[in-house]
Amino acid sequence: MAADRVSVLVLLVAALLCFAGAVRGAGLRPRMVGAPQPIENPENDEGLERALQFAMTAYNRASNDMYSSRVVRVISAQRQIVAGVKYIMEVEIARTTCTKPATDIQHCAFHEEPQMAKHTICNFVVLNVPWRNQVELLESKCQTENGLQWREIYLKASQGGAEEYGKHGDGETHWSRECQEEG
Repeated sequence: MAADRVSVLVLLVAALLCFAGAVRGAGLRPRMVGAPQPIENPENDEGLERALQFAMTAYNRASNDMYSSRVVRVISAQRQIVAGVKYIMEVEIARTTCTKPATDIQHCAFHEEPQMAKHTICNFVVLNVPWRNQVELLESKCQTENGLQWREIYLKASQGGAEEYGKHGDGETHWSRECQEEG
């Protein structure tokens, strides 16, 4: 009887140790291969910066606003290794004081007047395939502060130029055109 209690106690302790080890080790396991990984320091990631610049160029080309917009802050950013590198970004953008086409948008100030300072939250997904010299905007969804307006644009670019197509407003307007990449 005492031996049975000791055996049960040993089994219980062993099970408890296994469970505790599994719980503690779960945070140390590597993430699944191919899954999106968070970019810990988005301000210092060159690949993310290029992808974001590409997405913003597409956004400004597709926008009928007379002012260029630029990124206020990166809310979140992830990188996924696929047949290339996919950047998944959520950013806050705002209208600048520079009219289109702005040559050095990073030095353009943001509008400060409330009626002109249009802030928008955008989700961009950019695929970079460097060995093909190809960058593609797979997804672009933007929503203004009031949540009523949205726009989807897609831009596929390579060394020779770009094709752009998308939807605006209720999704009824479609366009397709050739445009040259900005250097």
